[in-house]
Amino acid sequence: MSKCILLVPLLIAVYMACSVSAQGGVAHCCLKIKGTKVTLGKLRSYHVQERPSCHLPAVVFTTVRNKRICAEPNQPWTNKSMAYLDENRRRPHFLSKNSIL
Repeated sequence: MSKCILLVPLLIAVYMACSVSAQGGVAHCCLKIKGTKVTLGKLRSYHVQERPSCHLPAVVFTTVRNKRICAEPNQPWTNKSMAYLDENRRRPHFLSKNSIL
């Protein structure tokens, strides 16, 4: 009987370790979305966090100072920021915004 009692916590620990590993680690998933907005020029990149990898759908922005900001996917600020970063990714770095081709 005592072996069964010891086996249950072990199985729970293994299950939890596997689920965190499958999510890419809790540190890589946004657990909460805050209303933080950052100036577009301070954003460096973004990626979309989706299920089932992480429990919360979010857009994760990275700033030029390597800070992570978790944003609501359907908010106007989020969509504007994603479009801005996508446009900058397509534009060659040697051209400024005001350059005429």
